[in-house]
This record gives sequence, structure tokens and C-alpha cells, in this order.
Amino acid sequence: MQAITVARCRWIPTEVHPSKGGELFAIENLKSIPFAIQKMIVIKAAEGSVRGEHAHRRLEQVWYCLSGSCKFLLDDGKTQETVEVNTPNQGLYMGCYVWHRMFDFSANCILIALGSDLHDPDEYILDHSDFLSALSDGNPLL
Repeated sequence: MQAITVARCRWIPTEVHPSKGGELFAIENLKSIPFAIQKMIVIKAAEGSVRGEHAHRRLEQVWYCLSGSCKFLLDDGKTQETVEVNTPNQGLYMGCYVWHRMFDFSANCILIALGSDLHDPDEYILDHSDFLSALSDGNPLL
């Protein structure tokens, strides 16, 4: 896969073990995932829907597509890039302060996200202008 140019984002390869019976994808805490996994989210989005449209102040995530495909618009406040997620053998890592929007879901798309923290509604940034303001405030996490 092509390298991602948005800051705090990158592809994470997944260990694949093929056999006669199919493929096993190994995702290991603090090994292939660069943080201790605290939560898992599964999304089965309807075709034509849009998800995300927010950023996180602290949460790191790795997204995998178990079936089908979708696109992520990634935005670090300076660079925007659209990437397609369509395989379980590459995870999309997103650090904190990355605005993301998921769209163009295929009919059979199933996403799984592994997160570095438990759900906390106060750490979401839901307005893009607030996101840009937070970045310009010299945030120590960046």
C-alpha cells in the first residue's frame, strides 16, 4: 500500500498465516498494535452512509476492514488524504488529533477498530473548526 502523508497516520502490516483452510490474521497487543488495547468497535455501515466526522484528543486507533471496503478522509490540519481500507492484512493507524470521515462503504463492509482508551465522550472533537483551533493552540500531544 502507498505510504500515508497525513501526520500521525500510517499503515500497520498484519501477520498473515495461510493454510489449506484459509488465512489467520494475527493482531497482537503492544506488538503489531503500538498501544495497549482498551476497546474494540465493530461497524457494519449501510451503503451510502457517512461515519466519523470527528477527531480524538487522546485516543489512538487501528482500523481493519474484515470484509468489503470503505474510504477514510484523513486530515491533520495541514494535509488531507483519502485512503481505501479493504483488507484485514493492513491496519490503518490513526493517532490523536486526526480528523477522519469514513464513506463509500461497500454493501458487505465490516470494520473493526482497536482503541487505546475506553470510551470518553469528552475527548471527542465534533466540530472541524474546533479541531483546527486545538491544533493551532500548540497542543503538547502533537
